Amino acid sequence: MAHQTGITSSRELVDFFANSRQSSDVRCMRITIENEAFVLDDSVNVRGSWEHDFDPSVVPFVNKSPAKPCYIFYRLDSRDSRDNYQWILLCYTPENAEIRYKMLYAASRASVKRDFGPFIRHEMQATALDDVCLEGYRSFLDAGAAPPPLTMHEEERERVRHEEKQVGDSGNAGGLPGVSFPVTQSAIEALRKLSAGEVDFLQLYIDISRETIDLSFADFENVVNPHSLCNKIPTNEGRYTLYRYKHSHEGDRISSILFIYSITSDCSIKERMLYSSCKNPLISGIATDPTIELIVDRRLEIEEGSELEESLLYDLVHPPTNIVKKKFDKPPGPGSRGGGARRPVKHT
Repeated sequence: MAHQTGITSSRELVDFFANSRQSSDVRCMRITIENEAFVLDDSVNVRGSWEHDFDPSVVPFVNKSPAKPCYIFYRLDSRDSRDNYQWILLCYTPENAEIRYKMLYAASRASVKRDFGPFIRHEMQATALDDVCLEGYRSFLDAGAAPPPLTMHEEERERVRHEEKQVGDSGNAGGLPGVSFPVTQSAIEALRKLSAGEVDFLQLYIDISRETIDLSFADFENVVNPHSLCNKIPTNEGRYTLYRYKHSHEGDRISSILFIYSITSDCSIKERMLYSSCKNPLISGIATDPTIELIVDRRLEIEEGSELEESLLYDLVHPPTNIVKKKFDKPPGPGSRGGGARRPVKHT
């Protein structure tokens, strides 16, 4: 899914963007994400030509926090057809950055471009310090890596591809194959018990500080009634709830595994983004792991536990069938009445 983070520029940065686009003084600026907003971390003014200023301006910005992503806007000396200075957007995402920062900066790139405006001539991705220099920029141009302007659809597709690659390249230190965050052993054991029918209800949560998916709660003793399911959903935290929904349908007893992804609007942007990104890999992982093999029959996304009425669960598993009325048949035309051949008309 691919998802937008909702991060916007601070008031100070909006004003600085406007001034820097009109002024001939600013050469380079470093933008970071702090408290769920784009902020101006640092900037330098013009000293010489754009080639002369490149390494003295850009390299120190990257070395400032070499393990943390950032956006660097660098002003060229060339101008567009409307006499506006053209800029380079350098998106620096180091290989050793934490997964949550990789995902956050990859998902927010389109937003910071939108806030800056249509003045970017080249957009460059870098994951190593050696790429963030004048020589690296020239290699980027020589290789023909500077693409033409993308449509909104192409840009969104490229953003999703880059975000998925960043998550995949980060690896998985343990747990289930394909899941971006490792799943703890206690969570895996509970999932195995759910698959074996030893438990009907469990909840998982993302430990953001440890970057793991862990077990929040599993009811090994009591049967969770569908009517009480709404009371199990936290009001201020994200959760993955897996529930064995036992019910009757047309006289048969049926058991269905439901995956309920709950996240409230009170959760931070980072938390909402992490839960959204890890959801599909988790569902795939518990299905393909040979020690679990838990197939999710239906999935549901909610904001509040009050949405979980039993009628909703039943309709989710057994969608209502639309009854289509048979169309009224048009009577046959005069030529076919009585079943005989038409009488020839004699012309005079």
